[in-house]
Amino acid sequence: SVPATAGVVRSGWDPEHIDGGGPLSRLAVLVFVAYLLVDLGVGVVDYRQRVTFWLGWVHHACYLALCLHLLERGRTNGMCMFLIEEVPTAVLAASRLGLFRRRPAAGEAPGHGRAG
Repeated sequence: SVPATAGVVRSGWDPEHIDGGGPLSRLAVLVFVAYLLVDLGVGVVDYRQRVTFWLGWVHHACYLALCLHLLERGRTNGMCMFLIEEVPTAVLAASRLGLFRRRPAAGEAPGHGRAG
């Protein structure tokens, strides 16, 4: 996301650069496609009641179609510029998987909040 955006800014917002796509932007979009598929799969298994028709199936299907179209056309730079918006979602997902553990603050007993 950051390299793609930096390249577009360096080019003076040249539409030719936005329309292009290099190996790094292509990889980023492929990773996003994998993330979309995993997110939908985990959602169906882990929190099925929250995967609605519009916000689950249609939302992910549209993103998948867009990404596959851009990959096929070699226009992944433009998509990469907006992948930074998915960072909060990735942080929430990592937290849900237990990848982030809160450490007790000074004077705090683990799992019990602030001490006296």
